[in-house]
Amino acid sequence: MSEAMDLSALVKPNGLPQFGIFPGPVRRINYLDYDYRSPMGRRVGMLGKRARFRQFQYFGGMSSELMFGCAIADMRFVALAFLYVYQPATRSIRRYSFRVPLARGVTSSLSPVSGTTSFRARGVSVEMTATDRPATKRLVARVDAGLDIDAVFSEDQPAFQPMALCTQAGISGWVYAQKAAGVPLAGQVRCDFGEYDLAAVDAHAHHDYSAGYMRRETFWRWACFSGRAETGERIGLNLSCGVNETSVTENCCWVEGALGKVDLARFDFDRDDPTAPWSIRSFDGAIDLRFHPEECHAERTNALVLATNFRHFLGRFEGTIRYQGRTLAVRDVYGLTEDHYAKW
Repeated sequence: MSEAMDLSALVKPNGLPQFGIFPGPVRRINYLDYDYRSPMGRRVGMLGKRARFRQFQYFGGMSSELMFGCAIADMRFVALAFLYVYQPATRSIRRYSFRVPLARGVTSSLSPVSGTTSFRARGVSVEMTATDRPATKRLVARVDAGLDIDAVFSEDQPAFQPMALCTQAGISGWVYAQKAAGVPLAGQVRCDFGEYDLAAVDAHAHHDYSAGYMRRETFWRWACFSGRAETGERIGLNLSCGVNETSVTENCCWVEGALGKVDLARFDFDRDDPTAPWSIRSFDGAIDLRFHPEECHAERTNALVLATNFRHFLGRFEGTIRYQGRTLAVRDVYGLTEDHYAKW
């Protein structure tokens, strides 16, 4: 982490991005200022820079009574959105997936701290809005088939710091990622399970803003949760392997809003049995968790220019997290994991 970093824009005047862990969020992803070159050193023009840029956002809510998630992925030649809502008590889930060619009807904010990313298609409307003062993130989503979400969380909390970093991706790419978890969530969710006041069910948020020149072919395993430790403290977790691991990692946890870094993580699970528990550990010993899957949102596509084998698991975490000399116990905290291959 360096206090000398310029948080007003990601790409410096020399055309290169700033790499490393940031002391706060970057205000603008000025990707067109990047001196993008091919693996053989040829400069890429504006058309190529626009076509190869990728970005996505995920906004999720987690509690023992209700979980929901929403993602928008803008890949320029196509845009995708998925939403789900899950009721743990009955293990009932509703899933919705949409895609539009050439990203028609999609707007993507180039600022992680302000602006709106939206997806509109027949039967669905999604908006993810960030405001700077006050620092909030809000999701407003409606699916005609029977889902309404209006959820918001604030980052204006004592000691709260999002995880923000930029890492190299391949020989000439990079990824900026900004994440938050372990923060209280307010708002409402209406679906055929009923109407939920998110504050009343003690829901907590997880948010992911990622953008950049990602590897053409990649994979990741990811785990996150957002809730309370056995002590009652608000706690959040973000772990991954396969992406954002060049020089630094995005692995971290939050306790009452304070950010703590975590070492590289290992995910052990049975690819052929989606109901089998996962073992998730970090190499510094700070994370020792078991994840018990309950539901899975899966998508598989194999096209000429796009391929994805995506599994998004919902379930419960248990185990321990070491943080600043303390060991916090985690039991039946709801969260998610992913096993994802992508060619984009």
